[in-house]
Amino acid sequence: MPLYRYTAISMQGKKYRSVIDAQTMDLAKQKLVQQKILLLSIRREAKKTLLSEQEVYFFMDSLARLLKAGLPIFEALTILEEKHRKHKMGAVILDVRDQVLEGKTLSLALQRHAESFGILYCSMVANAENSGTLEQTLEEIAGMIARRQKMKKKVVSSSLYPAILLLFSFVVVFFILFFVLPSLYDIFEGRSLSPFTSAVLSTSRFLYGKKEYVFLVLMVIFGGVTFFVFFPKTRNLLVRTLHRFPVVGPLRQKMALVRFSRTLAILLERGVAYEKALELSAEVMNHPPLFAILSQGRKYVIDGRKLSNALKESSSIPYFFTQMIALAEESGNFAHILHNVAEVYEGEVEKMLTRIPTILQPLLLIILGIIVGIVVLSVLLPLTDVQSFLKVGSL
Repeated sequence: MPLYRYTAISMQGKKYRSVIDAQTMDLAKQKLVQQKILLLSIRREAKKTLLSEQEVYFFMDSLARLLKAGLPIFEALTILEEKHRKHKMGAVILDVRDQVLEGKTLSLALQRHAESFGILYCSMVANAENSGTLEQTLEEIAGMIARRQKMKKKVVSSSLYPAILLLFSFVVVFFILFFVLPSLYDIFEGRSLSPFTSAVLSTSRFLYGKKEYVFLVLMVIFGGVTFFVFFPKTRNLLVRTLHRFPVVGPLRQKMALVRFSRTLAILLERGVAYEKALELSAEVMNHPPLFAILSQGRKYVIDGRKLSNALKESSSIPYFFTQMIALAEESGNFAHILHNVAEVYEGEVEKMLTRIPTILQPLLLIILGIIVGIVVLSVLLPLTDVQSFLKVGSL
């Protein structure tokens, strides 16, 4: 059913925005009139609302709590919709609720918003509806999102200080080259300077004389980075490039294996077929090289062979992971072993995230000190040459 976003004035005289569903614009207006709502404007929702990961977490967690409290799914969705009616999340919940009211399952209703909930979560909900474990599955989905957000926060916090320090280093060097040294050009004019000082001043003069081009280059670099980060195709290229870096590559690989192991374990616990669980788990890794390897491994499984055989053929898969998969295949206790694998790699990721800033912070401070020291020495050394000052003064 189409959604309409409207602006109205409440009984308390406050202006607010919300959404309503109806077959046509006229029916939407009639509904609002019947509710004695003072309508200011109304328009059809042109595009689907995309929820953030945090909003998906809140939806899954809140719905699980309401269902565990004994509420029917329609009433639980109605409570959530009323709570978030004035936010973008309310439009999605309203549509999901209406689909449930029409007799569709929750999984089919969520599939209408696959851009927000994803194929994995929709498949887990569909399987839970068949097995009667909807509340537990919603809790597990919320837990998966919470763990992923926790890991992201650790990555951000570990890289934030080095990034700020690197930016500060760039600002300091930029300030020295474009503001400090140009003010000293007249002092050193006509003097005999050491090669060290001449090199620094020549660099400053060249960049200062081409400052328009320097600014243009910086804008191009900023635009290029923005383009690479925010566009899917270029972002995938950037991700593939990061995999080749010594520290970033192993870190991303371990994080991808954590997501794969944890997701596969949960799916198998919920009764999802092994081949389908492999497919869904590989899609959440966000690691193209590993995705290709595990996709090939899924073909091995479909052909009746073992996943571990496909992993052994690749040198990029860690030996520990391959051996644990082989052990799981022999024992048949996939879920328990995969949870252990995820915990092992989570511990390794946390250690790496702790070591990275510990190493980068002093390294960046040393680099900044060397750069500033070079510039300061290039300025101070000529000033200690009193004889050259006297010669310039006698002229």
